[in-house]
Amino acid sequence: MHRNLVVWQTAALLVLGLGLSQPATAGKLTNAVEGYLKNDTWNPQPLDDLNGWEMAYQGTDDSWTCVALVFEDRQQFLFYSVLDVTVESSRRDEMAHFLNRANHQMVMGNFELNMDMGELRFKTSIDVEGGDLGGTMLHNLLYTNVLTMDRYISGINAVHQGADPLLAIEGVEG
Repeated sequence: MHRNLVVWQTAALLVLGLGLSQPATAGKLTNAVEGYLKNDTWNPQPLDDLNGWEMAYQGTDDSWTCVALVFEDRQQFLFYSVLDVTVESSRRDEMAHFLNRANHQMVMGNFELNMDMGELRFKTSIDVEGGDLGGTMLHNLLYTNVLTMDRYISGINAVHQGADPLLAIEGVEG
């Protein structure tokens, strides 16, 4: 898979911006995530200098990049669906409106839009301190993520191409 610079920048900014450290050695959480990704045919590709992986995902009508990050020191796992295109600056306010409406009743995960760079992603995460991250939990976290992105991507694309955010969200949510 061709390394997506935006994805790498996303991961690096998360690590730096959140003040999170990335240990050089794998721990129990890292091993659990990596094992699941490999066994569930995600074809994970390691991220250079980060405790994580990137992988391609093909949805119903579109594709995007997924990023999995493990923070052993905090016992946290984050999973992102990152669009491979950025939202143009002229459409960011409309996209933020659409995403705010999408997030309003979201139970698991949330959409994020970087208003400066135009990067759009969906995040699911879990803190497993004091417990173990099992296969069912990983499955639910990853597939909630990609299925949510798959559900909303038609509306995201519509807003990106000039549609009214309210009409786009109604088209997705009914």
